[in-house]
Amino acid sequence: MNIRRRLTFRFVFHFVGLLFIIITFLLVLLIYLAGELMSAERESDFTRVSVGYLEYGIEIEDSEAYIKGEIRESVLAKDGWLQVIDEEGVVIGSVNTPNDVPVSYRFIDLVTLDLENYKTHHWSVKLPSGEQVSVLYGETHKSKRILNVLKNKETFPTITNEDNDYLQQQHAWMHVYNAKGEKIQQFGLTKDATYTFNDILSAEKEPWNSPVQLSTSYIEREELLYVVGIDNIKYSPDDVMDVHIGMNMLKAILVAIMLLILLIASLAFWYGKKFGIPILHIMRWVNNMSEGKLEEPRNKKGKKPLLNKRNVLHKRYRVFKGVLVSLESLGDTLKRNAEEQKKIEKTREEWITGLSHDLKTPLSSIYGYATLLETDAYTWSKEETMEFGHIMKEKSAYMSELIDDLTLTYRLKNNGLPLQKEKREVVSLLRELVKSYCMADNLVQLQCTQEEVFLDIDVKWFTRMMNNLLANAREHNPSDTEITVVVEQRRTSTAILVKDNGVGMDTETIDKLFNRYYRGGTTTDSSDGSGLGMAIAHQLVQAHGGEVQVMSQKGVGTVIKLLFPTNTDTNRNNG
Repeated sequence: MNIRRRLTFRFVFHFVGLLFIIITFLLVLLIYLAGELMSAERESDFTRVSVGYLEYGIEIEDSEAYIKGEIRESVLAKDGWLQVIDEEGVVIGSVNTPNDVPVSYRFIDLVTLDLENYKTHHWSVKLPSGEQVSVLYGETHKSKRILNVLKNKETFPTITNEDNDYLQQQHAWMHVYNAKGEKIQQFGLTKDATYTFNDILSAEKEPWNSPVQLSTSYIEREELLYVVGIDNIKYSPDDVMDVHIGMNMLKAILVAIMLLILLIASLAFWYGKKFGIPILHIMRWVNNMSEGKLEEPRNKKGKKPLLNKRNVLHKRYRVFKGVLVSLESLGDTLKRNAEEQKKIEKTREEWITGLSHDLKTPLSSIYGYATLLETDAYTWSKEETMEFGHIMKEKSAYMSELIDDLTLTYRLKNNGLPLQKEKREVVSLLRELVKSYCMADNLVQLQCTQEEVFLDIDVKWFTRMMNNLLANAREHNPSDTEITVVVEQRRTSTAILVKDNGVGMDTETIDKLFNRYYRGGTTTDSSDGSGLGMAIAHQLVQAHGGEVQVMSQKGVGTVIKLLFPTNTDTNRNNG
């Protein structure tokens, strides 16, 4: 996986992970706020809980209802009771149910339910398991109990002094209203307030919103309404509850924002450490390279930060492994190039020194003979003048050849020498070339596996290439050295070998043999070589699409193998 894909994968993965964390965090926050809201409602009045809360708080197993602990605690905290009733009216689960509350109900009981001393509320709940149940909740209703005590007396609806004292002992009061809603009598504690029908209905429907708890009894024959009231100790109006819930939500939101900021800051720090440190290290490395410092930068302790204690790539750098490997490889390459450049510069200087000596020698000869011819102190004969001219011509030709060779190497190096290739039979061409080297002091012979071998060559430069190789073998070996040119036809290539049993070469000479700035021997040798012959031969082989292999051993001899792609169709027809 390349660096772009690896980084893309990492960033997408981290983004999805971060998104998942934020969404999870928000869901937890919402669940927490919902729980706080329901808890506040349960604390104010259990009758305010939602059906959904009861759905997931009740489970049925083997026809018995299991009521979860949170609901049980809320019911007990209100000193209330709760029953779970199935569709047949049977109570299948209960919490804190008093003995005077039924354990089963008929249809008519549930429809006209009015339990003495208790104020009730019910919910129709469909559980997640599919069962339909009714949940009945009740609380002791003090004002209703007081009213029932009075109603059970034979003297009711007449209120006696004893009844008045009882109301005061219970910190209650009783108002009597006629059909017009006018308060006509008052007993017990003194309460100047007159209750409208809205006050009475609201107190019964939403008892948490009323500061008083009211119970009523209507005497039809007298058309009088008796209202018993006490202070509502569970008074928790909606506006106060809304403020309470709002404050809780505000606190929760502020905490959530702080946690979110902390999370984002932590992630930013983590990202900076995971991606920032490696990128800064890479930038520092690149900057050092631009200043010529190729080694990997080290930390304050003098250690390479890329490696951990086990001497393997540190985890935070693994995503940039490809870049780091490339930088390390680039540093090694630049280092090798710098060292090679120093060697080349040194060789070039040596070659230029030798070349200037080679040019200076013929120039000195030409200058000397020209001076002799110019002087009036002596009259030269015709033969002497011709001899001077011949020497000057040879020296000029040598200089011209030296300059031409130098120009040729640079043309080959820059691909500035177009070859006129054509299919030519090379065995006969090599045979003619070998004949020109068959002298008394050299034994040069030709060996070939078949009489005709065709190659795509430029005859002029191919001949120059072979001349350079043969000349090098002749000039750098003793006069009795045997030189053999071998032509081998193969399936996909043709090999031309130039072999000798001469002095051989060491490894350093082999490595520098085709370097155009390398010269075998020194400028004081008797050879007139310029040090360009083998470089030109190597470049010409490459220009013909071939390659060169050199095998040599000191005191044994040298084999230079040229491999060219074979023209299979032509050789098959002429084989």
